Amino acid sequence: LEVVDIPVGYTHNIENLGDTDMVTIMWVNEMFDPNQPDTYFLEV
Repeated sequence: LEVVDIPVGYTHNIENLGDTDMVTIMWVNEMFDPNQPDTYFLEV
């Protein structure tokens, strides 16, 4: 088990580089609102 903590406002890219399946669990402090998106694509 490995934990990755990504601070608020940081650009990130999660990629499986191993030989086994990667399972991710994400949690947020509020539901995503498509009418007020706060997620932006940036090249990593």
